[in-house]
Amino acid sequence: MNKAKETIFLSVGIFAFVDVVFFALSLASLISFKEFFSIFIASIIALINLLLAVFSIKKELKNKKDVIFGLFFKLMAPRIILMLVLIIISLKFLDIYRNSFIFSTLIFYILCQIIEIKLLIGGKY
Repeated sequence: MNKAKETIFLSVGIFAFVDVVFFALSLASLISFKEFFSIFIASIIALINLLLAVFSIKKELKNKKDVIFGLFFKLMAPRIILMLVLIIISLKFLDIYRNSFIFSTLIFYILCQIIEIKLLIGGKY
């Protein structure tokens, strides 16, 4: 299995584990279901961002020309805009706790950035 697939499976596994833990906390009435739902939506948005990042980095690194330009302007800017739109839609239309959602989105986004850096440093697709 190549590096990108391993990273995708590991990332999905980590995100699923975190969601299951918070779901269990919700079932045990240690947190409300609304808080769990906020964290779950944040993890879904971050996972969408990560999957788009992996596939776009894989595609761009095969191109080999203007890699830095391509990685930032063709890949990073549209993903940031997509994340911003998804976050605004979630905050506007879903009944979620804003603090839990924003904090968990930040944590998941930082985790995604660490995974992306690990992929870029490894560079084996």
